[in-house]
Amino acid sequence: MPIQEKYDLVIIGGGCAGLSLASRLAEYGDKAPKTLIIEPRTSYTNDRTWCFWDTQQSEGEHIPNKSWNFFEIKYAGKSSVYDCQSTPYQMLRSDQFYQTMLKTIAGNANIQLRLGQKISKNPRHIDHKWYLQLDHHLISSKMIVDTRPAQDILEDDAVLWQSFLGIEVKLKKNVFDPEKLVLMDLDENFTQGLGFVYVLPSSKNRALIEYTVFSKNRLFEQDLAPYLENALSKYLGENNFEVTHQEHGILPMGNKFIPDQRQESYLRAGLYAGAARPSSGYAFQRIQSWAQQCAESLVLQSKLKAQPEDKKLQQFMDALFLKVIRENQSIAAKIFHRLFQKCDTLSIIRFMSDQASLRECLNIMRSLPTLPFLKALPAFMFGMDSD
Repeated sequence: MPIQEKYDLVIIGGGCAGLSLASRLAEYGDKAPKTLIIEPRTSYTNDRTWCFWDTQQSEGEHIPNKSWNFFEIKYAGKSSVYDCQSTPYQMLRSDQFYQTMLKTIAGNANIQLRLGQKISKNPRHIDHKWYLQLDHHLISSKMIVDTRPAQDILEDDAVLWQSFLGIEVKLKKNVFDPEKLVLMDLDENFTQGLGFVYVLPSSKNRALIEYTVFSKNRLFEQDLAPYLENALSKYLGENNFEVTHQEHGILPMGNKFIPDQRQESYLRAGLYAGAARPSSGYAFQRIQSWAQQCAESLVLQSKLKAQPEDKKLQQFMDALFLKVIRENQSIAAKIFHRLFQKCDTLSIIRFMSDQASLRECLNIMRSLPTLPFLKALPAFMFGMDSD
């Protein structure tokens, strides 16, 4: 079959990572490489919600749908409210993100988005070019960015999995405080990992309510539904509500399958290539930072740039933290509660946002229960962790 189209870059997958990179490239105008984005979905909908802390060093110019200056942590019948006015917690709905990205991409003739298309075979590398078979024709490209999840992912391929199920509800009565989110309503009765309720109120009568689990096992909608039902009963009581949006996701925490970048012209990117922060699952701002760096490298040097590696101290803390949670599932809620009780709020936020200093990291370590971490430390440091 003859080659019908030639490109400098093909982006496989038009999700958060793929669109973010394409949008950054589009900002370079005529200097942007000739790019094709291949996406199997036929349209974009409000299918997910991204949240992050505004640390003043956040990447991108996305205007959040909602910001909060206060958040709440609940545990064992008690509640603590924390001030985050200097680093507001922000929420961005995916439909707004998609609309912004698509508008930017459409403004650059060098970049095309093709919906309803998928690759029928894995790309082949011949004579310094990549060849991709679409449904009815063959295309070639100098470089590929592949944002698809790794194939045949096993449960043991991550230290922990973050699974969540949530719905956005709209009520006739005012039951929420829109100035304060519930970051974690820790479920002390959940013993197979960490379970908590997450409430993002956008108004007095509207909120996204999710049940989230950090566990060795991936949990699907049917697994999480009973816990979400309990959360809805707790926060909504007998009030009738309308469901305006639903989302379910499973994210790797400490993935062991981050691919080797053996080909300089073929790059794995996105959630399963190091974009998700191991200890929290936060990925949006990390993807934005990577997209900016990769786009700059492509335009100025014609080279791909992988997701940057985390600092060694951050890698160490994330790995140790996940190991402790994995091996002490029955006290996971207590560990998180103690973290917020004993450590100052800004240090925690900066740690979750990849910006913690050495001193802040040490403060976080000191705030955690000593015994579980001391037990995990020798095996971790001397490479005896077989998980």
